[in-house]
Amino acid sequence: MAETVAANDVIVVCGTSITSFGWFEPLKAMVDGRFANKRNAAIARFPAVTRPVWQWQTSTDTRPTWVSSGISGNTAADIEGNVAGRITNYNPTMLILEVGVNDASQAIANATFTTKYTSIITQSRAAIPTLKIVCVGILCKGEDWPTGANAYDTVATGIDPKNVIIQDIAAANTATYVDVRTPWLAYVTDANTAHAASGFWTSDDVHPNQTGKIGMSTAVFASLTVPAAL
Repeated sequence: MAETVAANDVIVVCGTSITSFGWFEPLKAMVDGRFANKRNAAIARFPAVTRPVWQWQTSTDTRPTWVSSGISGNTAADIEGNVAGRITNYNPTMLILEVGVNDASQAIANATFTTKYTSIITQSRAAIPTLKIVCVGILCKGEDWPTGANAYDTVATGIDPKNVIIQDIAAANTATYVDVRTPWLAYVTDANTAHAASGFWTSDDVHPNQTGKIGMSTAVFASLTVPAAL
């Protein structure tokens, strides 16, 4: 399913240091541009002196409000223990949830991760029943792939199994799952012939650089329904 971004939405992006470092900044620009373009087109249609009352009304800024709620080192359990403070106290209309990489790197049991991640969703929806939710999959921990030794990827408690869990939870709770790992994998498979640990979508093997931010944002944007560009 595709979540619809509406005028004046309040979008909380909640997650780890990947969020606090601003992975979603290109996404914000992509989304805001659709609303800003409509606003600016309305303003430009008439000179200010001759603009009728209705035209002043349509020039109201309707871009979403964005809230960054990322904390370094967070696991799903950290967010689950403070859903009000991290998510619902902001009265969002949309939640974009990015969490799981620390659960994978710390080998948190899949059953525990499932319980905590599910609770984030159910608590948020209990507080705000109409909340639109986008679940962003885990990107990577190390970019030397596929031939390098990436201990956090395919192991039983690693990234790939936890991405399956996130996808299943999203499907069970009428949320949207976004796979950011597949486009990253396609990129590094072609580009990382020297088997470097980072420097492609990440600056340090986990936090997206500008290319990674654009890649993640492009995948999430494609999952959303937004106003058509003018």
